[in-house]
Amino acid sequence: MKNVLTKTTGGLALMLGLHTGCGAAPKSVAPIDSPLPPGPSPEQPANDATQVTDSIQQSLARLDKLEIFQTDSLVSKLPAEAFSCYGSPCPGGKWEKPFLEERARQAPRLARLADIAEVVSRDTSLTPRDPNEAASALAALNALEVVHVEFLVEAQPKNNPECYGLPCTADKADADRATGLHVAQALAIADVAKRTGL
Repeated sequence: MKNVLTKTTGGLALMLGLHTGCGAAPKSVAPIDSPLPPGPSPEQPANDATQVTDSIQQSLARLDKLEIFQTDSLVSKLPAEAFSCYGSPCPGGKWEKPFLEERARQAPRLARLADIAEVVSRDTSLTPRDPNEAASALAALNALEVVHVEFLVEAQPKNNPECYGLPCTADKADADRATGLHVAQALAIADVAKRTGL
């Protein structure tokens, strides 16, 4: 399976307690339907840089805590030359203000993505998908152009002393279902985000 981050799971029982269903959105999705806060207009200064950075870091931490997928960096529409000083705009340069404004524009979108991901992660009606759909799930998440998603978390079965120190067939099946659930969650997150105007 490609485009996954391997992770040995210790608490599969919790994730595998999810039952199959029609895949309808949970009732708690409703608050997500509210409009996104507007980003700064050209006439408005960007929010305080420290507050924006804190918001971005908190949102990334919320996504990482779910252990569905691994994020990398915030997506920016600025050209490569805007990051010519070690990945950031040069101090006092012409890209410093656009950089701050772009981060201020993306920060509420990232926070909303984290909101959606947390709601989807609690949806017990989701049915695990084929783990081989990981590439499609990654493409759907990255198409949102909020944050670059590197990997989906792939569950690895633990070695079992009852099977000569190797994973038993049932352990492998459990791990595949857990990975398939991550695929289903990633696809659902992308779908809800797109339908709610993210």
